[in-house]
Amino acid sequence: MKYNNKKRFLNFLLWICVMACITGIPWGFFPLQKIYSYIGFNGTPSYMTRFLFTQQSLFFSFFFLYFLLLKKDVEKYKEILSIGTCLIGFMGCFMYVLKCRTGLIYWCSIYEPFIWLFIGSSMFLLNLSIKTKRVNKRLLFPITVLFRILSFLLVLNLCNIFYPKEIWDLLFRMPYDSASSLDKYIFGLVSGFCAFSSVIIYYLSNRISNFAHMAKLVAIFFFIFFAYSLISFNPNKLYTPVGITYIAINILITFSSSYSLFKLKKNEK
Repeated sequence: MKYNNKKRFLNFLLWICVMACITGIPWGFFPLQKIYSYIGFNGTPSYMTRFLFTQQSLFFSFFFLYFLLLKKDVEKYKEILSIGTCLIGFMGCFMYVLKCRTGLIYWCSIYEPFIWLFIGSSMFLLNLSIKTKRVNKRLLFPITVLFRILSFLLVLNLCNIFYPKEIWDLLFRMPYDSASSLDKYIFGLVSGFCAFSSVIIYYLSNRISNFAHMAKLVAIFFFIFFAYSLISFNPNKLYTPVGITYIAINILITFSSSYSLFKLKKNEK
């Protein structure tokens, strides 16, 4: 396949990712009973269900903008694409394991993991032949430090995946045993999104000057994500003191990162 054709096909797959993310955004705003009916899931939605669906929708909004940004210049973002496509393929495998572990079975969950595994693998192989633009590493303080702290805080979500019951009960007031399989699945999915995003954030930490737009997108999104998770729901009803502390630390780090990025841009002018 010619280089330009490979590039076009890679852009086509990125468009598929963009469109898939668009379809996931409204789920956090639809009535939960209609969602349950649509996916054929039996159960009664809880306060936690609405919270988790909202978090999932926020992440789809982020990924929508993320893939659009990658699509603008696949040569510039080649290294990020290499990491991202591996994570997409791994996410497909993770979704399948998560589905089996939580016992969640509905029509979409059967084939969705394999679709993402195929898309991620295809994009990774196509990206191997894409030319790359030189990227210089540069430490920018305090932004580099803040991004690495954020990366560490997000990678802690791996604990949510390996020890879901213990971490859930540590963070939330609602007992893990009373949660539905759908709640447990989305909790694992959002935890996976956070943990896998930490890899991209760590990569960006010493390349801020090359990927300023991507860095701003990451910092602003995670500030909105954690701030919304705290203020849009009753924190005393939803979180334990440990949960509130974790969210508050993330809000502080992401706000400081966003402020430093915009201040840096202003100083450069």
